[in-house]
Amino acid sequence: MRQPYKLKLLITGWVNYFSIAKMKTHMSKIDEKIRRNIRIVIWKQWKTTLKRYKSLRQLGASHSLAYQTANCRNRYQFVSVTYGLTTTITNMRLEKRGLVSLLKHYSKVHLVKSSIN
Repeated sequence: MRQPYKLKLLITGWVNYFSIAKMKTHMSKIDEKIRRNIRIVIWKQWKTTLKRYKSLRQLGASHSLAYQTANCRNRYQFVSVTYGLTTTITNMRLEKRGLVSLLKHYSKVHLVKSSIN
């Protein structure tokens, strides 16, 4: 089973379970943390500076931005929220790869369940 599929099942099940509660702000915070952690995993998979540079360039970053981000020696948590990484690994790219947005799914399910009650 593919990993994004497992994550999608986990997210949708969790949101469906807690959808009757009013948790919009909590869902947005959790959604941000999940996306940040996925960016960290991607950053760790690009092990070398050269691989990071080439991958950022492939995703559309300029030479200077890719060079600056690839040579960043800060912690993974810091790099995951830098301009270089968040503009190349966007939320739309993550959605195309199969990541479900917690907030979007919650809004959809919460609206249906609150209208029933």
